[in-house]
Amino acid sequence: MPGMNGDELAAAVKALDLNQRIVMITAYPELLAASGTPLVAVDLIIKKPFDLEDVRKIVTKLLPKS
Repeated sequence: MPGMNGDELAAAVKALDLNQRIVMITAYPELLAASGTPLVAVDLIIKKPFDLEDVRKIVTKLLPKS
């Protein structure tokens, strides 16, 4: 992604709408954790490779409780 990385994009989106839920997909979540930079704008992370059931679980967690 030219011009910014994923956590910068997430922060920019969250700045527009604090209620926007953000899921980051990455093959290297351990590198994100090791960077020491908190991903405050990211609500959940999905690790690649993933399957449809993983996505269902994440979406269910992010949906408002009724």
